[in-house]
Amino acid sequence: MHFLGFVFELAFVFVTFDILWSLILVLLKGLLGIDRSQNSFAYYALKISSLYILTSLTVLITFRHLEIHTGPFNRITYPFLAFVVLILYMASGMQRSRLRARLTFDQKSMRRLRFNGLFLFSVMLYFFVALYFALAREPLFNSWILENRIVNWFVQVTGNVYQITLLRWVIGFLALILLVRIVLRGLLSLRLLSYGYFGIPDHARDRFTRDFNVNGEQAEEEEIGYTEYEELEEDGKPD
Repeated sequence: MHFLGFVFELAFVFVTFDILWSLILVLLKGLLGIDRSQNSFAYYALKISSLYILTSLTVLITFRHLEIHTGPFNRITYPFLAFVVLILYMASGMQRSRLRARLTFDQKSMRRLRFNGLFLFSVMLYFFVALYFALAREPLFNSWILENRIVNWFVQVTGNVYQITLLRWVIGFLALILLVRIVLRGLLSLRLLSYGYFGIPDHARDRFTRDFNVNGEQAEEEEIGYTEYEELEEDGKPD
């Protein structure tokens, strides 16, 4: 049962992070004039920052649960669950950005999204390295995560949100939806990302994959609500 609680906690943190990060992007554009659609450096800097923060939050949550639930089985199961949820969540959001870029024929975004495979691999590498440092009690874990003010700010805000009953129920409901969606879409997203990363042409995909590309693009126009981890421009265009 505590494994289910752990997965739900991850989903809750992901949804809260997504909302907070979207607000930060709006403030950066409105107050400082930082527009990712026009500034490639800002685009990559913000994307790398979001990947770092979200992965660090995942490692921190995993480490805290391993501190409570000891034993060899838990030391394998918790990192495995955290890794699967994190990668499927990011892969699903990246694929969603790709579909939006194709739908709007945004060539600039499509060129940027070519590096999604590299970003996903970097997240995988950082997750295991950071978790290893955490379990080995390496000082780098303290400087990277435990003493990082930005990561701690997101942890504190998430904790405050959880204390508010209404927000806890709303975000908890969104977290349940998120878990269902990342399982259904994340697996296929990883498959599509691997096709693009390894250069497999479209005609080599099976019928189900091709149908997803067509129907999925249409479905994106009908979806209303919070966004998963995705690179969207505030003016409606993907980035």
